[in-house]
Amino acid sequence: MISIAGISTVILLAAVRAAAPGGAPVRVVWDAPAGCSDAESFFQAVASRAERVRRAEPGEEGTRLEVKLARLGTKVHGELRLATDDGRGDLRKVDGATCDEVAEALSLTAALALSVSARPAAPAPSGAPARPLGPAPPGGQGAAGPVSSPPLPVPASPAPPPPPSGAAAPTAAPPAVPPNAAAAPATPSPAAAAPPASLTSAAAAGSGASAPGRSPAAWLAVGLGPAAGEVVAPRLSLGGTAHLRVESPGQDRLAPSAALGFLYLRNDLVGDLGGKPGDALFRLVAATVTACPGWGRRGSAVSVEVCATGVGGWLLASDAAVTVSRSVTRSWWSAGALLRARAPVGAGFVLQLDASASVPLVKRRFVTTTPEQTVGTSPSVALIFGLTVAHGL
Repeated sequence: MISIAGISTVILLAAVRAAAPGGAPVRVVWDAPAGCSDAESFFQAVASRAERVRRAEPGEEGTRLEVKLARLGTKVHGELRLATDDGRGDLRKVDGATCDEVAEALSLTAALALSVSARPAAPAPSGAPARPLGPAPPGGQGAAGPVSSPPLPVPASPAPPPPPSGAAAPTAAPPAVPPNAAAAPATPSPAAAAPPASLTSAAAAGSGASAPGRSPAAWLAVGLGPAAGEVVAPRLSLGGTAHLRVESPGQDRLAPSAALGFLYLRNDLVGDLGGKPGDALFRLVAATVTACPGWGRRGSAVSVEVCATGVGGWLLASDAAVTVSRSVTRSWWSAGALLRARAPVGAGFVLQLDASASVPLVKRRFVTTTPEQTVGTSPSVALIFGLTVAHGL
């Protein structure tokens, strides 16, 4: 026997279910580097803007919001794909300075798309034949304006008998209009009811979204700054360095990169390291090549990686202790390892510190005469440091 309390419980549950808010089921698929936002925050941002959106239940069909964020140098690249269970999807891309900025723009784009697709179509007017949608008639309100249903036909009234001869003709009464010939409910035009093909063209322009296309294949940066090192022992040399760096796109890991640079060092800017100051002048003009396979650690503020490096150029030496000096030029070749630390400093600039230890491939020894003495030799390990400020191209 079913008790009254059981019946009341069933009725109460049915009422609660009927009163529960409905909406389009949505699930978020999140892929972002460490330190960025999360899927829950993204869904809440979308739900606060969209109309009739709810979280999809397990196993329920619905729209997937596939969000992917990746760091490209000092910028963040974001992609949003609105995919349904039948495999259809629409891709939008946004570039910005921070993860929060890109996630905010993508949530606005998703909310606009979901609000359009979840809007129900207006029902056909009752008591009137259905009319297929079509273009608005000439002189109307345009494609976006409402198209009114045609009025119902008015039954013809019998013609009045002709007036007698000589009598004035009666004034014709206006035709009767049936009550149901009033303005019928408007039906939406195709442009207003159909979801737009480009769902966020206006929103993308305001939020910095890029046009659909492929992800950038590489990221370029140029850097310039001071350098120091010991290329002739026991002398410290100072100068400058510049480089052009290319990096593959990466997400929450270090991406492979390569750089081609220029190095200029000379030892007459500071004193020698244990030798006689001012007895010889050494200048190095060389090109540098650096290859980084992506080995290291990438943090939210600083990234550190290990690279391979090579130096090739010319070493110019001259006697600085005599009035008439002789100069010699020798080639310089070395190969070794490099430790690189990089930190963004804002406005698209990155501070980069390189510390390399390379082994000279050809040993050099410089000697002066009268009296004969050695003024410099190739070190066992050449230490070179460079501090550059880089900016993406």
